[in-house]
Parts: sequence; structure tokens; C-alpha cells
Amino acid sequence: MKILVADDDAVTLRRLQGVLASDGHDVLVAEDGLTAWALYQAERPAIVVSDWMMPALDGPGLVRRIRSLEDDGYAYIVLLTSKRGTEDLVTGIEAGADDFLSKPFDPTVLRARLRAGMRIVELQRDLAARNAELRTANARMSEDLAAAAEIQHSLLPIELPRFTTVEFAWRLRPRTELAGDVLNVFPLDAGHAGFYLLDVSGHGVPAALMAVTLSRTLVADPNQSTVLMRKDHVDSRPRLAPPAEVARRLNDRFAKRSTRGQFFTLFYGVLDLRTLELRYVSAGHPGAVLVRGGDAPGLLDATGPPIGVAPSVRYVERSITLKPRERLYVYSDGLSEARNPEGANFGVEQLARTLDDDRAIPLDETLERLTNSVDEWTGKPGFEDDVSCLALEAGQQPG
Repeated sequence: MKILVADDDAVTLRRLQGVLASDGHDVLVAEDGLTAWALYQAERPAIVVSDWMMPALDGPGLVRRIRSLEDDGYAYIVLLTSKRGTEDLVTGIEAGADDFLSKPFDPTVLRARLRAGMRIVELQRDLAARNAELRTANARMSEDLAAAAEIQHSLLPIELPRFTTVEFAWRLRPRTELAGDVLNVFPLDAGHAGFYLLDVSGHGVPAALMAVTLSRTLVADPNQSTVLMRKDHVDSRPRLAPPAEVARRLNDRFAKRSTRGQFFTLFYGVLDLRTLELRYVSAGHPGAVLVRGGDAPGLLDATGPPIGVAPSVRYVERSITLKPRERLYVYSDGLSEARNPEGANFGVEQLARTLDDDRAIPLDETLERLTNSVDEWTGKPGFEDDVSCLALEAGQQPG
């Protein structure tokens, strides 16, 4: 093992070098503290044996310089001293010395102290190697999470489809890199638009993986049968599946497959673009907020349990017809359940009141103001849960 010895007494220095070299160590020698400091920086020995009293730079000063280096290397340091006072020993310990050896030194005692030091150095090296492995693994994990978050973000409706009779807007702020919330808006056919917002139980990678799976499941393809489309018995062409049937199909599929007790809440709606009739199912999801001009905001009925909790659940479809300038806000419980420092929830009533107060401003801006209001409520940036909101505003019906 590489050992640095420093002593301004030539006799003591030769004795130290002789004892350590005879034991097979690679010995570096320094006749003063500054030379020892230069050798340490160049060679990084595992053990340092230094005299306390030396010109230019004394032993405690050398120890402090060595300890000031912030890296994974650790040197075990023994101070040679004839000092016996408690105050002196405290000074050495506070400087960073590991052990002390009285002068004149006993070779047997020196070897015993160094054996203890070598064990500590090996443990430190092993710890440093494990820390390096952890840093590498964490860096790789961070890169993987960033890539996964980018993929997940690409599944969101970056550019919303445009409809002549309705406007959509949305916000999604994940709790961490990956979200268990997901939403989308899409044309179902020439006369209908579909939209959903779902919230998977739990957090992190398992919730995000399920959210991605669901986003790939809830696609509308007029050329094939999907969860959102069903084949007509007469001509075998895909037809729009009613919202309650969509919830039932999803529940039949995921209640059987869930091995981690995962479930998700869902709001799925089908909007007739001509009449502005909205047929929807709300499976365990918070009641959507309906903002109406001149009237107090209302909540849409929830119609069933979350999806994946139990098999063979019957879901009930509801419907409303939107009037021009009415707005509907579908949201995850991360908004209503955001807590302030005193532990009180933001709450559905405050959420509805905030949206009602902002009904005169553009739809997209209301979502920004809403999330800012919740930020102010919590008193800190970020949320304890994923936060998402999907809003729509009815325009004029075609004549």
C-alpha cells in the first residue's frame, strides 16, 4: 500500500521508512509539511503518517488541507506527537486526524495502527466504488425516465383538433417526470368528437406504463373494431360505441389483468358536433364542472366505480345538451385535493368558483389561472399528485 511519511527529524523519518518498506509498502518521504502536501496531491497515498511539529506547515495544517479535497479518495491519517494534553488531541481530531502515535514510536504499535487504517481504507474504497456504480445507475435511470417522459408527452394532444362548434383546451402537470394522468381529444366520425381524461391509481413508473397502455387502447379507427368502435351486425362496419359500453369493455379487460391492484378513474364523452349533445360516462371520476352564464356552476353526475376494481360492473350513461358559451371542465382529483400548509383541500367548491369567476376570459387562459390559483393555495411549486384538466366551450350550433 502507498504510504506517505512526513517528519522533519531525519532519524525518525529513516526509521519510519525502514519499518514500512520492510513490510512491503510503497513509502513516500517528506521532510516538511509543504513537501508532504505536494506529494499527497501528486500521488494520493492511502495512508499518511505525519509528525505534528514541522516547519512551514505543521501536522494539523497538513491534515486540514488533505481533508479539504472533496473527492471519493480517503486517506487514513496518523499524527506522530509527544503531546499528551486533551486540548492538543481535540485539535488534531478536529483537523481530521484518524489516530495518534506517541514519539518515539513503537514499530509494533505502528503496525497495529496501520492495519486498522488499511481496513478503513478498504472499506472507504469499496464504498466509493459502490457510490460510483449508484451514480452511473442513477444517471442511466434519469436518462431513461426523461426518454419515457418524452414518449408519454408525445401521446398528448399537442395540437388539438379544430371543430366549428366547440373549442377544447387542456393542462397536465405531472407530479414527477412520469404521469398517471392522460387525456385526449379526437374526431370519431364526421359528426362526433370524443374526449377522455383518466387518472391511474398510484404514482411513478407503474402508473405511467398503465396510462400509456390506456392511451393506445382508447383510439378511434373507423377502419377497425376498437374499444371506442363496435362492428355493426348488419354490414360489419364499425359504429360508435356508447360511453357506458366503452367503460364496461375497459373494465372487463383490466379488472382481469390487474395484478398490482391498479385501477383508474375515467371520464369519457361523445359530443354531437351539430346538436352539442354530450353523452358521457364518469367511472369513479370527480364530477365535471359545468359553467353556465347567469347561473351558478353545477357538477355532472358520476355514474359508476373506478375501472379495474371489480369485474362485471354495469356503467350508466348520462347526457346533457350544451348551450352556446357554456363550458365544461373535466379534471383529476390532484386539483381538488391539493392541500395548503394547514392540510385543507382546495376543494371542488373553490375550484368551481374560480372557474365561474373567470368565465369572461378565454378558455385556455382559465386553465392557466386555475393552476396558478392552486399553486398559491399550496404555497409551493409542484403538486403532491398529477394534475390534469380538460375543458371545452360550446360555440354556436349550425343553422
